[in-house]
Amino acid sequence: MSKQPTGIPEWAGAPPASEGGFAFAHGEFFAEATGQNRHRRATIPELKEQIASGTDKDRPAHWFEAQLLHYGLKPSKTKSVARMRLLDAVNGTDLAVPDHISKLEKKLKTAWTKSEREAKKTAITPAAASKAPPSSAKTTGGAKRKAEPEKSTPRKKPSTSQPAANKAKPAPAKPDEPTPNKPRAKQTARRGGTAASGPSRGSPITTASPASAMPRQTARRGGVATSGPSRSASTASTSQASAMPRQTARRGGSHATARNPPSQPKGFPSGSVELSSDDDDPPPPYTMVEDNELAPLGLLNGDYHIRSSDVTEQWSHLGSEFDLTLTISGRQLWGRFDLGVIEGIMHFSERPWASSDEGVSFTWRGRENEGPIFYGGRNRGEIRFLGGGVIEGRFDYQGIEFHGRRVPDQGTRSSVSASNMEREWDDYNEDRTYTGYTQFEIIRSRTLGGLASGESRVIWTDTNTTRNANMWAPEIHHIDNTWYYFYSSCDASQACCDSCQTRVLKGCDGPNPYDCDYEFLATLVPPEGSRGSSSNLAFSIDGSYLEIPGRGRYHVLSIVDEKRLQSIAITELNTTDWTVNAWHIISQPDQEWEQHYKGNGAVNEAPHPLYHGDDIWLAYSGSDCSTAFYALGLLYYNGGDPLQASSWDKSGPVLSQANGNYGTGHNSFFKSPDGKEIWNAFHATANSDGDCGRTRYTMAQKVTFDKNNVPNFGIPQPLGAELDPPSGECQPRKKKTSM
Repeated sequence: MSKQPTGIPEWAGAPPASEGGFAFAHGEFFAEATGQNRHRRATIPELKEQIASGTDKDRPAHWFEAQLLHYGLKPSKTKSVARMRLLDAVNGTDLAVPDHISKLEKKLKTAWTKSEREAKKTAITPAAASKAPPSSAKTTGGAKRKAEPEKSTPRKKPSTSQPAANKAKPAPAKPDEPTPNKPRAKQTARRGGTAASGPSRGSPITTASPASAMPRQTARRGGVATSGPSRSASTASTSQASAMPRQTARRGGSHATARNPPSQPKGFPSGSVELSSDDDDPPPPYTMVEDNELAPLGLLNGDYHIRSSDVTEQWSHLGSEFDLTLTISGRQLWGRFDLGVIEGIMHFSERPWASSDEGVSFTWRGRENEGPIFYGGRNRGEIRFLGGGVIEGRFDYQGIEFHGRRVPDQGTRSSVSASNMEREWDDYNEDRTYTGYTQFEIIRSRTLGGLASGESRVIWTDTNTTRNANMWAPEIHHIDNTWYYFYSSCDASQACCDSCQTRVLKGCDGPNPYDCDYEFLATLVPPEGSRGSSSNLAFSIDGSYLEIPGRGRYHVLSIVDEKRLQSIAITELNTTDWTVNAWHIISQPDQEWEQHYKGNGAVNEAPHPLYHGDDIWLAYSGSDCSTAFYALGLLYYNGGDPLQASSWDKSGPVLSQANGNYGTGHNSFFKSPDGKEIWNAFHATANSDGDCGRTRYTMAQKVTFDKNNVPNFGIPQPLGAELDPPSGECQPRKKKTSM
């Protein structure tokens, strides 16, 4: 589990001076990385020590990204890539801070120093201080200062209990130094997959002075004024909150909770300090008295069952039950929603602190069902938190109204972390709408389990905008002693995904694909009029290479057929000039298990060949990958013309959800080091609703064959279960199922 850096501590006085993604305050110069995470510059000796340690578990991806920015190197949000670039730079002889960054640091230092002097000159005078309220609060250093609550005008005057003074807390740590914490409860194992770059739930948190109490939330009739947490945002907060009620004991040791929202550094936008919590304690014990006697706010974190008569009446085929998940992150609130006709992420710049029949405004980003992507800050809505987990809300999109209730018997921790929602929010950003997934990387290791932390190398990026967006589904094949890299990609100028097509790169004739230099070879799309679709759509994804002895070489893939069904197609492949002939449909999603979807229709996709003895199969995936029912099926080649559907016998599902693993599809096969075993590598997610995105992880299990040579894929094993590794590995005999 990666430790969470402390970020920037709270300070009084002048706000940070910032420009161009850098900031200066109190003697420290910071670079802003992904998610508005700011880090000071590590010295060259510190970088060498970090890299020489052989581990980066104590540093998140955005720390490495920030160091690249500090030293004027090309940034990367991918941890392994950023670390490799730093390693190359440290091993060189000319690593230094560029002149333009040094000049910017001096400029911001001068600007901040001047602002700090002005702030001291205009400090509160004794006469002004005597007008402050008699209550006082201790600062983090233990000294007392006067606290002046912010005024608010509620509709009904609430009766509030007077909070007692909080105990003094330790002074905040210096930037990028962890604050000592009380011993935490033992951390349980993470459920597979790659580590998230955002704050981890068990990460140590730097505690600042007690936050002041939020005034009662009133309706924001003009919507929100900002566009949400853009990575480049630098708008300063214009107000400070007033005093919080007395803090009760925290559950969970060092976690910041809903009753202790983390204080922000003065002048930084909400979200800029790496403090968050996925735990949701009940809100402070306000004693609001309202005419309508609303129930207490209760827990916010968790899943909600949602209904909308607007959606049901206009789009009855989408069903009547929808989903919403809310997650607290300090003073902010994030939400992931799916209303059938639209789905996406909502963001509240200020979470509610008490129940109210007045709406709390949010901005949202998302995608219309079979339509465009919505990004920026123009999309708005509001939710009324009526207490007891009951909510009512409205989207500006089509004027859709909805209502719902928090699912009972949940814990205090949300099922989706705020950091995951923030990453999904960023995926809807204008700059990334069409250009996500823009490079391919190969990871190598001597063992299967070692791939989780193996050596990595970026082998392909593309400057051609007609094919450098949404680069998916890579496969490596060894053909005529040369390595080839099959993949799908889309046009960066168009919304996903009609422009996506299957393509191939050419590598080298060396002993392994890792060390090859790759070049673009071909787009594998047949001429117009032979694409299998009445609209002549060139859409094609998930291409693979199939060779049938005595028959020839083929390209198998997923296309949209004449019935607008996403189906499995096959075409003859000429590996001399790398062209293909007409597409022929060999499987449509005509089985019940292939017809689970969330609005995009039934699916057959991701064909991949399996060879054993004299038999050949195509494994493929059925149903929409965003559902839990995404599963593997088989097409058995029975010896006829491979271009005819009658030559392929369908069966399935042969691998489907089990043991907490959902959406078990899109697979490939590989052999053990000694060549005696065949293993199946496939996607899965722990999200019981299914997910095509970042919550997926890779699993691998051995395929066995019975006496009739029929393959048995078994069932997905629980994450953390230990299996015998592939035969021929030189290591102890037990390995975990996930990578």
